[in-house]
Amino acid sequence: ADLDIEVTMSGATEKVKLTSTDSEMYKTLCEVLKERYPGIPCLEWISSGCSDAAHYGNLSDSILYFTPIVMEKKTAFSAHGAEERISEESLGAAVEIYKKLMVI
Repeated sequence: ADLDIEVTMSGATEKVKLTSTDSEMYKTLCEVLKERYPGIPCLEWISSGCSDAAHYGNLSDSILYFTPIVMEKKTAFSAHGAEERISEESLGAAVEIYKKLMVI
């Protein structure tokens, strides 16, 4: 059946500017990640979800979306679900990475 439906957008945020992979902050982030996870490449990706980064665009030219968490296959698909979890080891590593980045 044909339905008469009108769709409107509400609550949308402004597009967040991308940080170049040639920027000093991106290079620094990759160095810190490679220190903790040698042999794993630092790759850029596009997030399909929402992020708080939209609120910081006026504060910095280097907005980087990243999550320094290694997830096992069985937990990778639980993100934002009722059974969402990460290992204590992965959480500890993430804290160490954030601490390093905060003092650079």
